Amino acid sequence: MSESKGEELRRAFENAGLAGDQEADAAEETIQILSFSLAAEWYGFRLRDLIEIIGGVHPTPIPFTPAFIPGVINHRGSVVSVVDLRNVFGLPGRGSGGAGRIVLVTSDDAIVGFQADEISDIVTVPISTVEPPLSTMEKVKASYIEGCIRLPRGLLVLLDSSTLIGELRMRGEG
Repeated sequence: MSESKGEELRRAFENAGLAGDQEADAAEETIQILSFSLAAEWYGFRLRDLIEIIGGVHPTPIPFTPAFIPGVINHRGSVVSVVDLRNVFGLPGRGSGGAGRIVLVTSDDAIVGFQADEISDIVTVPISTVEPPLSTMEKVKASYIEGCIRLPRGLLVLLDSSTLIGELRMRGEG
């Protein structure tokens, strides 16, 4: 009888271990995204690429920069370029409203700030819900997008920070 109790305990521990492994696998299959609005559309960056969110700061204009760079900011002693994604994506201008927010994102050795109208929240979604960009999009702009996610509030466009920063660097040099 004691052997059967011991066997039951062993199985219970094994099952608990398997359940823990399944939970770990489930955690690996989700991604966390900082979502923000831009011209009434929803965008996001993976949380792993986020450095900081800064509010109430206007970029300092710099002569001879591309039109999509309204200026630079000082971030802890470093000069960081700020990108106006409205300009990059061909969205309507913001007008003369407040300063909005700047989302600082990293990719490799670069830190870049991206202007946002409003920070929404952090969402956790299964990676399986990330759909590829539409095939009808311009190839260059589609390369900036890791995928699209359907949420109750609408479509969230997940931006690929590495590709976006790399492509904008090349555009700025050309």
